[in-house]
Amino acid sequence: MRRKKLKPWEEFARVRRERDWSSLKLSELYADVQELRAELHFTPHDPPSTPLNSSEAWNPDDRAFFEIQCPDRECICGGFDLSGAIGQAVKDHRTSVQGRLGCDGWQDTERYRKHRCMMSLDYRLLLTYRSTLGAANR
Repeated sequence: MRRKKLKPWEEFARVRRERDWSSLKLSELYADVQELRAELHFTPHDPPSTPLNSSEAWNPDDRAFFEIQCPDRECICGGFDLSGAIGQAVKDHRTSVQGRLGCDGWQDTERYRKHRCMMSLDYRLLLTYRSTLGAANR
């Protein structure tokens, strides 16, 4: 039996799920990180859309999958990957990092490869390290 060929956005979602499922635990990737929190502020490109706020948190036993799905329900093949910012923050032993990312997905299936989503994400990462916890308890 032949497998049905997936549409590009279906393949994107399948590969993303595989990356999520195969991710190491936070403690395996960054042994010194006790907790990681991300404060997320999404701003749609088209006014007068209301900004959306949310947050994510990762503990040592959570999978270290740092791709945040775009909140625009029509966006396809998009999202925000915080992996680079988190990796640099841990390397520099920073406890707080802020930045901005743009969604590089597409507005919808009809405009695939024609019009980008353009949602933006302002984020603040808050990292707690095991070594910091020990020093605070002394």
